[in-house]
Amino acid sequence: MRLGKLSMNLIERSFYKQRDITFYSKCQQQVLAKRFFPSYMTKIKYVVNALYDIHPRLSFLLIIKLLSVAIRGKLSRNAKVFYKSGLKKQFIVEGSTFFTYTYGNGPLILMLHGWCSNGARWRVYVKDLVNSGYRVVVVDAPGHGAAPGRFLSVFHYTKGIKVILESETKWHTIITHSIAGLCAMAALGKSDKKHHPSKFIMMNTFANVTRIFETFSCCLGISRKVVEGAIDMMSKSLEFPIHELNIAKHYQKINAKCLLIYDTDDKVVPRCEADYLINEMKSLTVVKTEGLGHNLKSHDVVKQVLTFVNRKMYDTLSLEKIALCK
Repeated sequence: MRLGKLSMNLIERSFYKQRDITFYSKCQQQVLAKRFFPSYMTKIKYVVNALYDIHPRLSFLLIIKLLSVAIRGKLSRNAKVFYKSGLKKQFIVEGSTFFTYTYGNGPLILMLHGWCSNGARWRVYVKDLVNSGYRVVVVDAPGHGAAPGRFLSVFHYTKGIKVILESETKWHTIITHSIAGLCAMAALGKSDKKHHPSKFIMMNTFANVTRIFETFSCCLGISRKVVEGAIDMMSKSLEFPIHELNIAKHYQKINAKCLLIYDTDDKVVPRCEADYLINEMKSLTVVKTEGLGHNLKSHDVVKQVLTFVNRKMYDTLSLEKIALCK
C-alpha cells in the first residue's frame, strides 16, 4: 500500500515562466492505448498515415472519428444496483442517448464521468451527498455505463451536457472527472447564466481539447501532420470550435467557486495541465494528491469534495496535511 500526502491551499495567483511540456514514453503510450482503445486501434495508424498522402482530408476525418470510439467497461453488480435505485431519464442529442439518474432531494448537483468511465464511479459520493440533503443527477454519456452507443467525442459530450444543464434552471454544484471538466466548462460558456452553478469541481482534467487530441493521437502513433490537419479542421466547427473547448476561457464567465483536484502520479493527464489552470484561474482552490493516479479513488478525496460543496469558503487556517492511500 502506497501512501501520499494531500495539501490544499487557496490560490490567488501563481505564475510560471513557461508551461512544462510532458512527453509520454513509449511504454506510457502503450499503456494509454490499451486502456482507452480497442486492440485493433493500435494497427490503424498505418492506414491513417498512408491515407494522408492520398487524401489528407479523409485522414483527418478518420482520426477524429477513431478518437471518438468508446470502450464500455463491464458493469459491476454494485453499479447495476446503483443505477436501479435512481430515477432514470434519457436525453436524445443529435441521435445519441444520454442517461441520467437522479437521487435524493434538495439543492441540485450534476456529476459527470470521464472517457471510458461511467456514472457509477460516483456512487460513494452520491450516498454522502444525498445524506447531506442534496438532489444528485448522475450522467451516463453515449457508449458509457448503461447508455447505448459506440462513439463519444468531446464535442458531442459538450453538446449533451449543455442540453442536460438547460433542463434545470438552478444548479448548486457541478462535479467532474477527466475530460468532463473541460466539456462541462465549455457547455456552461454557451449556456444562459440561469443554468450556471455556484460551485464547480474538476478532478484530473485537461485544460483544453488540443492537449487531449495530441495525447491520444500520439498513443496511437498518428503522424504529426495528420494531427495538425485534424486540429485545424476541428477549429472550423461552428457550434463548438476547438478554441471554445478551453477551461480558462470560460472560467470568468460562470462566476463560480472552483476546486481543482489533481494527482502528481496521474499517467493520463500531464502535470502541466494543472499548472496551466492554476496559473490562469484566479482564486482557484487546489487539492494536490500523490499516489492516487488518474481515478483519484480515496475516501479522503470524497471528504474534501463534500467539504467544498457544503462550505461557503475553506477555512484556510485549519487545513491539515492528510495521508491518502492508493
